[in-house]
Amino acid sequence: MDGYQGVFFEQLRYALEPFFNSSGLRVQWTDFRLAYLLSEEIETMTEPFLGGDDPLFGYKTTLTMADFVDKEKLLKIKTAPGIDLHIIYGPGAALYAE
Repeated sequence: MDGYQGVFFEQLRYALEPFFNSSGLRVQWTDFRLAYLLSEEIETMTEPFLGGDDPLFGYKTTLTMADFVDKEKLLKIKTAPGIDLHIIYGPGAALYAE
């Protein structure tokens, strides 16, 4: 369940959980933010595009959404045994399917 960072994914999750529970489905929820690089790594990656001492003269980045994901963390996202539905949610969640 991918979407813009302004989406209240937790509220959506809490609204859907009663439906899934009443349906007897065992659902696993994973916040995709767990797969992102550490903020220090992101700051280092984006620094060349910020314009140095004058941020008004920054540059359009060549980075993509996938560049902000820690590949090792991504590989650790697994569906637990006995789960009927695994919902991975948050900005960039569609990258899990790639």
